[in-house]
Amino acid sequence: VEALSTILECFVSNAINYSQPGQEIVFDASGETTGVVFLVQDSGIGVPREEQKRIFERFYRGSNAKAMKPDGTGLGLYIASMLAEKIGAKVSFESEEGKGTTFYLRIPRSK
Repeated sequence: VEALSTILECFVSNAINYSQPGQEIVFDASGETTGVVFLVQDSGIGVPREEQKRIFERFYRGSNAKAMKPDGTGLGLYIASMLAEKIGAKVSFESEEGKGTTFYLRIPRSK
């Protein structure tokens, strides 16, 4: 439960930090035959396409994220991905620069 909370908190925190005041942030969860999917969607700065493959690397921050919020550590998404792996879940995302990002946490059904 603590790992789940930490992962989702990271996603929501990033959505808030990289969106403009007043922009909508969507948090949703749905059951699927294979498990549960949580999503956090924003319409913020997005992740540049050429940088997307590195987004879960330790200490990595997108160039536009560094420009907007220079004080970040680049650890949040790395920690989220490590915690997801530890609990048998998967994190992924879709993003378009200037249009926003959706992060997903997929937790498989217990056997």
